[in-house]
Amino acid sequence: MTESSSEDVVYAALTSQKLFEGCDPDLLKRLAEQAFSWTPGRGHEIPMRDEMPLMIVASGELYVCIGGGPAATASTGFVIGFVGMLRLHETAQKNTRSPAKLGTMVVDVAELIAQREEDEEGLEDSPRESYDFELPDQSECTLQMVKDCVHNLCPHTLGLSKVQWSEKSTVPLRMEMVDALTNQRNILQIEDAQSGFCKLACISLEKIYDVFSMTPSLDTFESNQLAVTDIFNTLLHLAAFPNVPLEVVWTLASVSEVRKFSRGEVIVKEGDCASQEFLLILASGSADVKKILFDSAVLEASNFKLARLYAGAIIGDVCFVESWVTRPATVIAREDLEMICIPSRRLLEVLSAFPGMASVYMSRSRETSLVLQKSLARPADVLAGMKLFSGLNPTFIRSLANITERKMNFLGDVFKEEGSTDRTLRLLEFGKVRVETAQKGYVGMTDAGTVMGEYMFLGLRTTSQATFRVATPLVVMLWISHHSFENILSDGYPSEAAYFRSLEKTDRGREDMSHYATDLKLFHGCGRSFIEAISAGICRRSYKPGQTIVIQKAIDTGSLFLVTTGKASAMIDGKVVE
Repeated sequence: MTESSSEDVVYAALTSQKLFEGCDPDLLKRLAEQAFSWTPGRGHEIPMRDEMPLMIVASGELYVCIGGGPAATASTGFVIGFVGMLRLHETAQKNTRSPAKLGTMVVDVAELIAQREEDEEGLEDSPRESYDFELPDQSECTLQMVKDCVHNLCPHTLGLSKVQWSEKSTVPLRMEMVDALTNQRNILQIEDAQSGFCKLACISLEKIYDVFSMTPSLDTFESNQLAVTDIFNTLLHLAAFPNVPLEVVWTLASVSEVRKFSRGEVIVKEGDCASQEFLLILASGSADVKKILFDSAVLEASNFKLARLYAGAIIGDVCFVESWVTRPATVIAREDLEMICIPSRRLLEVLSAFPGMASVYMSRSRETSLVLQKSLARPADVLAGMKLFSGLNPTFIRSLANITERKMNFLGDVFKEEGSTDRTLRLLEFGKVRVETAQKGYVGMTDAGTVMGEYMFLGLRTTSQATFRVATPLVVMLWISHHSFENILSDGYPSEAAYFRSLEKTDRGREDMSHYATDLKLFHGCGRSFIEAISAGICRRSYKPGQTIVIQKAIDTGSLFLVTTGKASAMIDGKVVE
C-alpha cells in the first residue's frame, strides 16, 4: 500500500469518528500526514492503558479479542485507543460501579403487593418513594402478565443482580497481529503481504492539540470530547455494560445521543415497533411503566401503573434488537429526565466489531433461544410461505420439512464464505445477517423471511458471491441440504423436479406474504387486485410471552392480526378462554 493511500485511510477513519465531527478537513488531512507509523511484530499484544496514542489500522489486519470470547478481525480503517489517548483509564476505574450497589430498580409486582399489605411505617427510607401502583385484579393470570411485561421491557435491569462482579471491573482487550501471509482473506497489497506486518497509524493527544492550535477546530474537538466523555462516564457510573472493556464502552458512548424528556412525556409507547429501534438507558430521574389492561370491575380498559424505573434502567433487549419486537408497555417520565439512546443499528455494528462483548449477554441469549423454540412455526408452515415453494403439492412440502434442520447461530458466526461451493438453502426466521464482499466490504443486511443461497441451491450459480455473517446476538434459520433435496425430487415427485429444473431466475429470496390474504375465508371471492393490495400492506410483528396483542375494550388501530408462529391465549372479562 502506498504512503498516499495509507494517509487516505487514516483521514477517512478520522472523519468517521464523533470526536472529529465538524473539524476542518484540511487539518484532519494534516493529522493523517503527521501520524507516526508503527508495525509491531506478529503475536505482539498491545496494552490498553493511559497515554497510549490513538491507533488506526492503515494496512493489514489485527485481531481484537475480549477476554476469552471470539476474536474479530479489524481491517484497514479500524480505530481504537480513545480512552488511553484521553487518559481516562485510571479515572474510569474509579467511576465504575457494581450493579449490586446501584439504587436502580424496577418495582417487582409480587413485592409491590406484599408491600401493600404491610404497614406504611418505615417507607420513608425506601429509595422508591411512595407506592401508588394499581392493578385491575390480583388473579394469577394478571400477575404473571404484569411480571412478563416488566421483564420484557427491562430484562437487563432485572438481571443486574446476577452479574458477577469483581474489583477487576473490565475484561482486558487483547490485540494480536495477523500474519498477512497465512491469512486466508487476501485483501492486502503485495507490499504488505510480503512484510507480514500490520501497519498502525498512531496519533497522540499532543499532536492533535498541536495541529488544531489557534483554530476553531480545537473548540469543536474539545466540545465533542466533553459530550462523549460525559456519556462514557455515565454509562460506567450506571454500570450499564458491566464487564465490558473501557474501549468498547467508549465506542458505545460515541454512537449514543442524550435526549431530554419533560414530566409527563411519553418515552416509549406500548405496541410501537420500527426497524430503527433504540436501546434506552435512563441516565437521570425516574419514569413510570404503564400498560393498558382490562378491568373486570368496571368492564373497561384502563392504563395501569405497573412499575417505576430509576437511573440505570435499560429499556429494550439486546437479544431482540432489529427483530420487529413491539414495545410491551408505555414508559412516561415522572419528572424531567435524560435518556441515553443507542440506535440498534449502531449497537449491532459495535457488537460486530467486538463479538466477545456478546458473552456478557449469553445467559440472555440462552433464555431467548428457549422462548424462540416454543414460539416458532412448524417447518412445513414456514416452507409453505416461501415464494420458492408456494403453491406446491402439500405432500411434497411435508417431505421437504422432514429433511429441514432448524439451527441457531450467534453474533459473528460466518455460515457461508464468499467463493464457497456450499449449496445449502437457508431461510432466516429470526434476527439479521450481515452480507459482505472482499471488494466492497459491507453491502447489506437481511431481514427475517429472507432466503439465502437459492441461486446455488437451484444450480444457477456455482460459487457464493458474498460472505454471510450473523449481525444480531443470535439468529434462527432453517437449513435444507441440497443433497437431501435432490433425493426427495427423485423419489416420486417428477412434476416438482421438472418445475425446479425449468427455473431460470428466482425472486432473490423474499418471503411470499400473499398467501396470508388468499387463504383467509374472509377474502374468498375477492378480486385479484384487491388481494394484491391487501398483501402489499401485510407487515411482520413479533411478540414475546406475556405481551398483549389486542386488549378487550381498548381503542386500537383496527388492524387484523394473523398468528403465523407460536400460540396466543384469549381472555374475556379477565378469564382465559380455551
